[in-house]
Amino acid sequence: MFRFFLCFQQVLPYNDFMINTVIFDMDGLLVDSEKAFLETYNELLDAYGYSLSKDTYLERYCGKIVKENAASIVRDYHLDIDPETFCKMLIETETRKANAGYDLKPGAKELLDYLKAGGYKIVLATSSLEDRALTLVKQAGVLDYFDAIICGKDVKLGKPHPDVFLKAMEAVSSGNTESLVLEDSLTGVEAAVSAQVPVIVVPDMVPVDETHAAMVLRVCDSLYDVIDYLENGQQQ
Repeated sequence: MFRFFLCFQQVLPYNDFMINTVIFDMDGLLVDSEKAFLETYNELLDAYGYSLSKDTYLERYCGKIVKENAASIVRDYHLDIDPETFCKMLIETETRKANAGYDLKPGAKELLDYLKAGGYKIVLATSSLEDRALTLVKQAGVLDYFDAIICGKDVKLGKPHPDVFLKAMEAVSSGNTESLVLEDSLTGVEAAVSAQVPVIVVPDMVPVDETHAAMVLRVCDSLYDVIDYLENGQQQ
């Protein structure tokens, strides 16, 4: 991963970027849903006498494709259930929560309004299932802001691999010198760096360590701060 970052700095200095495309992660960045994922895993694990700590969730499962997580949990906890069935249970349980709706993260609507008014291309890039992603952005009233939505089905490898961000740029014909990724997770930061795209991180459930902080343009308290960066930070 550090090899990708060193190459990124050498080939694409930050002050050479002219951003016209902003790529949003969804869970934990755009919508406040990561806590519900942890609750979902624990609801199902409780039947087997296990619980999943926040730290373990963040280390092993946060930001990854649900099918991969289901297989990992069945293996890690030696569950007497096949991964496909457990995956189906995960999806059904979390879907009930999602259908009730999640709140947008602070500053999300204001940032989307700012980007739309400024003529930016706006892309959603998520490891989530397509139906779930569409449901969440529709419920939040922000579907029409996005020029493209890239989901787990659209790529072979999930984060920290770069595929989802490469596909997002391809969908709107933007290059990595024109694009900016917004992420909350460390695996998402790694994926953006691997795609050689600058990234701003807005932490959700886990703080940013020094190693990952060195990889990003800025660590922000909320999406409100991204507006400040786009207005002022690029000239600094």
